[in-house]
Amino acid sequence: MIGPEYQSLAIQAALGPGQSRLFPAVLWGAWLDASLNVIAMTGVAVSQDSFGESGLGVTNIGIIDGGLYPSTAPVHFALMDADDAGVVVHYAPVTFNDPFVVGDPVLFAPGTLAFPYVEA
Repeated sequence: MIGPEYQSLAIQAALGPGQSRLFPAVLWGAWLDASLNVIAMTGVAVSQDSFGESGLGVTNIGIIDGGLYPSTAPVHFALMDADDAGVVVHYAPVTFNDPFVVGDPVLFAPGTLAFPYVEA
Protein backbone atom coordinates (compact mmCIF):
# COMPACT_ATOMS: atom_id res chain seq x y z
CA MET A 1 0.00 0.00 0.00
CA ILE A 2 1.04 3.57 -0.56
CA GLY A 3 0.72 6.19 2.15
CA PRO A 4 -1.97 8.85 1.68
CA GLU A 5 0.57 11.62 1.07
CA TYR A 6 2.00 9.73 -1.94
CA GLN A 7 -1.14 8.29 -3.52
CA SER A 8 -1.64 11.19 -5.93
CA LEU A 9 2.04 11.02 -6.90
CA ALA A 10 1.71 7.29 -7.58
CA ILE A 11 -1.00 7.93 -10.16
CA GLN A 12 0.99 10.80 -11.65
CA ALA A 13 3.84 8.33 -12.20
CA ALA A 14 1.43 6.23 -14.30
CA LEU A 15 -0.54 8.96 -16.10
CA GLY A 16 0.37 12.42 -17.23
CA PRO A 17 3.31 14.20 -18.82
CA GLY A 18 5.63 13.21 -15.94
CA GLN A 19 4.82 9.50 -16.17
CA SER A 20 7.45 6.89 -15.49
CA ARG A 21 9.10 5.37 -18.55
CA LEU A 22 7.68 2.06 -17.29
CA PHE A 23 4.26 3.15 -18.59
CA PRO A 24 3.37 3.58 -22.28
CA ALA A 25 3.66 7.09 -23.72
CA VAL A 26 0.49 6.51 -25.75
CA LEU A 27 -2.55 4.81 -24.30
CA TRP A 28 -5.76 3.61 -25.94
CA GLY A 29 -9.34 4.20 -24.81
CA ALA A 30 -11.80 1.45 -23.93
CA TRP A 31 -15.23 1.12 -22.35
CA LEU A 32 -15.66 -1.25 -19.39
CA ASP A 33 -18.67 -2.73 -17.65
CA ALA A 34 -19.16 -2.97 -13.87
CA SER A 35 -17.07 -6.18 -13.75
CA LEU A 36 -14.21 -4.39 -15.56
CA ASN A 37 -14.73 -6.40 -18.74
CA VAL A 38 -14.02 -4.57 -21.99
CA ILE A 39 -17.26 -3.67 -23.75
CA ALA A 40 -15.52 -1.98 -26.66
CA MET A 41 -12.22 -0.43 -27.64
CA THR A 42 -12.51 3.15 -28.86
CA GLY A 43 -9.80 2.85 -31.47
CA VAL A 44 -8.57 6.27 -30.31
CA ALA A 45 -5.10 6.96 -28.92
CA VAL A 46 -4.91 9.02 -25.73
CA SER A 47 -1.73 10.98 -25.13
CA GLN A 48 -0.14 11.19 -21.69
CA ASP A 49 -0.06 14.96 -22.25
CA SER A 50 -3.86 14.96 -21.95
CA PHE A 51 -3.61 14.64 -18.16
CA GLY A 52 -2.58 16.88 -15.31
CA GLU A 53 -2.32 16.70 -11.55
CA SER A 54 -5.42 16.71 -9.39
CA GLY A 55 -5.88 16.33 -5.66
CA LEU A 56 -6.45 12.58 -5.78
CA GLY A 57 -4.48 11.59 -8.88
CA VAL A 58 -4.85 12.98 -12.38
CA THR A 59 -7.64 14.46 -14.46
CA ASN A 60 -7.89 15.36 -18.12
CA ILE A 61 -6.67 18.86 -18.92
CA GLY A 62 -7.74 18.69 -22.55
CA ILE A 63 -10.63 17.16 -24.44
CA ILE A 64 -10.44 13.37 -24.55
CA ASP A 65 -12.01 11.61 -27.51
CA GLY A 66 -14.00 8.66 -26.17
CA GLY A 67 -14.77 7.29 -29.61
CA LEU A 68 -18.34 6.19 -30.11
CA TYR A 69 -20.88 5.30 -27.44
CA PRO A 70 -20.89 1.49 -27.21
CA SER A 71 -23.86 -0.87 -27.55
CA THR A 72 -23.91 -1.54 -23.78
CA ALA A 73 -23.95 1.23 -21.17
CA PRO A 74 -20.40 1.59 -19.83
CA VAL A 75 -19.50 2.12 -16.19
CA HIS A 76 -15.82 2.96 -16.68
CA PHE A 77 -13.56 4.53 -19.26
CA ALA A 78 -10.22 2.72 -19.34
CA LEU A 79 -6.78 3.49 -20.63
CA MET A 80 -5.20 0.43 -22.23
CA ASP A 81 -1.60 -0.32 -23.17
CA ALA A 82 -2.47 -1.39 -26.73
CA ASP A 83 -5.10 -0.53 -29.31
CA ASP A 84 -6.51 -4.06 -29.48
CA ALA A 85 -6.59 -6.72 -26.75
CA GLY A 86 -4.45 -4.59 -24.47
CA VAL A 87 -4.20 -4.58 -20.70
CA VAL A 88 -5.90 -1.97 -18.50
CA VAL A 89 -3.43 0.63 -17.21
CA HIS A 90 -6.04 2.59 -15.26
CA TYR A 91 -9.77 3.24 -15.38
CA ALA A 92 -12.15 5.96 -14.26
CA PRO A 93 -15.84 5.81 -13.38
CA VAL A 94 -18.15 7.51 -15.85
CA THR A 95 -21.74 8.67 -15.68
CA PHE A 96 -23.79 10.33 -18.36
CA ASN A 97 -26.46 12.92 -17.61
CA ASP A 98 -27.80 12.94 -21.16
CA PRO A 99 -29.09 9.80 -22.82
CA PHE A 100 -26.75 8.65 -25.56
CA VAL A 101 -27.53 6.74 -28.69
CA VAL A 102 -25.33 3.83 -29.69
CA GLY A 103 -22.74 5.18 -32.10
CA ASP A 104 -22.91 8.79 -30.85
CA PRO A 105 -19.48 10.40 -30.45
CA VAL A 106 -18.28 10.89 -26.87
CA LEU A 107 -15.99 13.76 -25.88
CA PHE A 108 -14.83 14.31 -22.30
CA ALA A 109 -14.50 18.03 -21.54
CA PRO A 110 -11.45 19.10 -19.51
CA GLY A 111 -11.74 18.14 -15.85
CA THR A 112 -14.48 15.56 -16.35
CA LEU A 113 -12.40 12.37 -16.42
CA ALA A 114 -10.66 11.74 -13.09
CA PHE A 115 -8.27 8.85 -12.43
CA PRO A 116 -7.85 8.61 -8.65
CA TYR A 117 -5.69 6.34 -6.54
CA VAL A 118 -7.86 3.47 -5.32
CA GLU A 119 -6.61 0.62 -3.16
CA ALA A 120 -7.81 -2.84 -4.11
